[in-house]
Amino acid sequence: MRRSLLVLIVIALCFVSCSTPITCSPDELQTCLEPQQIAQLTTFSDNPQVECGLPLGFEQGPTNRDNETIRTWYEETVAQIPVLEQAWREAGIDVAQRARCAFAIRHLARIRAREAMPDQSQVQKLQERDQRKYGHPDGPTFCWLVVKNCREGKSGDAVFAAIIESAARTNPAFHKERKAPNP
Repeated sequence: MRRSLLVLIVIALCFVSCSTPITCSPDELQTCLEPQQIAQLTTFSDNPQVECGLPLGFEQGPTNRDNETIRTWYEETVAQIPVLEQAWREAGIDVAQRARCAFAIRHLARIRAREAMPDQSQVQKLQERDQRKYGHPDGPTFCWLVVKNCREGKSGDAVFAAIIESAARTNPAFHKERKAPNP
C-alpha cells in the first residue's frame, strides 16, 4: 500500500513538472539569452557536417543491422563529442555553435541508429517515448534543450555549455538494462 502510494505521488509530481510543454518562443528565451544569442538560434544550418567537421561517412550510420552493434556504434559516436568539442574550441568556434554541433552529432546518431534497427516496432516504442518526453518522436530539438536549460536557471553561455555536456552522455539506465544477463 505504502509503495503504491509513493509510486502514485512520484507519477503525479512528474506529470505536473513534465507536462508543461517546452516551446521555442522568443518570450521564453528572452529570460536567459541575449538578443544576439536568440537571433543566432535561427542561423544554424540543418546540415552541420561542413560547419562541425563531422567525420565523413557519419551520416550513413552503422553498417551492421543487429541492435548490439548499432548501440555500440551510437555510443562510440557520442563518445567522440568531447574530443570534437575541444577541437572546435581551439579553432575559436563560439560556445553556441559548439553546442549546436554537439547536439547535431547526438541527434543524427540517434536518427541513424534507429534507421538501422531491424525491428521497427522497437523504433516505434522509442519514438513514442520521445514524443511523450520531448514532444517530438526523434528526441529533443535544439531549441527544446535551450528552453529546458533556461527553465533550470541557466543563462547565456551556461545554457550552451550544458547542451554540450548533455550531448556527450548516453542513458545509463539503458546500458544497465541492455547489459543485464537474461534470467
